[in-house]
Amino acid sequence: MRHHTSTHILLGAVRKVLGEHAWQAGSRNEISISRLDVSHWARITKEQEMKIERLANSIVMQNIPVEVSLMPREVAEKTYGYRLYQGGIIPDRQIRIVRIGNWDVEACGGTHLKSTGELGLIKILHTERIQDGVERITFASGFPAIQFTQDLNTHLSKSSKILNVPKEKIIEATEDIIVKLKNANRKILQLKERLAKFQATLLLKKTQKIKNVIIITNEIEDSDVDFLIKTASFITKKEPNTVVALCTSDETLKIVVMAGDEAVKSGVNAGQIVSKMAKVVGGGGSGGISFGQGGGIKLEKVSEALSLATETIINQVTKVNP
Repeated sequence: MRHHTSTHILLGAVRKVLGEHAWQAGSRNEISISRLDVSHWARITKEQEMKIERLANSIVMQNIPVEVSLMPREVAEKTYGYRLYQGGIIPDRQIRIVRIGNWDVEACGGTHLKSTGELGLIKILHTERIQDGVERITFASGFPAIQFTQDLNTHLSKSSKILNVPKEKIIEATEDIIVKLKNANRKILQLKERLAKFQATLLLKKTQKIKNVIIITNEIEDSDVDFLIKTASFITKKEPNTVVALCTSDETLKIVVMAGDEAVKSGVNAGQIVSKMAKVVGGGGSGGISFGQGGGIKLEKVSEALSLATETIINQVTKVNP
């Protein structure tokens, strides 16, 4: 009953804020939460949402009687117009009219309160665009609305305790943390760049050679795909005749293969290499001639995969350069 009545009140507030073009496109009323869909060409802004909520609650506080009556269709339409059918056309000759003062009037068969004051509170939980030209307002009223505000206050209290600031300072504290996090991430990226260069230097000391192509294969522990790519990129830019096959693992094995420009000219195809390696470790991979990426789940097969990479590179190079 509360949510049925709230729907009428909210619809009146929506028309006041968004304009008379706003039309009910659907609704669903439940005990703890309800929704109202309205036609509107743009997203409902936060400012509009707050204004709709304030207007709706002003009607609640005025404790306006909710009048229900039966009227002949012709009389109802002549008196109130076709906006009566916001909730859909009612085929009966006698129409059940629900009227809240001068705020809202609709043909409706739902159950309602006797006055708006019985609602206690209407709280808009959120709005979203569900399709082109239709906005959804999800709301609660009465005790569910109070429960929502209490839960929200509990979250604020917990956040305040975690951040060690008063509730009114949570936004400033959060913004400060975000700034510090961005700065920390920037420094981490710089350190990863330096570490990748250092790793590349070490790997260039552990190479094999076939014809004029340098082969580097290695497993790098406690790493990620981004670090493998950075390391391989430093190597192939410094030594364009190099092909690099690198692996790292956590729950799964990650593989990166990169070939320098001169290595590609010598017949190396990184995509083919990574595809064969990934099959060995029970996964998949693909890529182009200069870069390939893949992975698998058989962590114990990493040595076999790296050996296969070397074998494949040798076959590719000798095929082009016998």
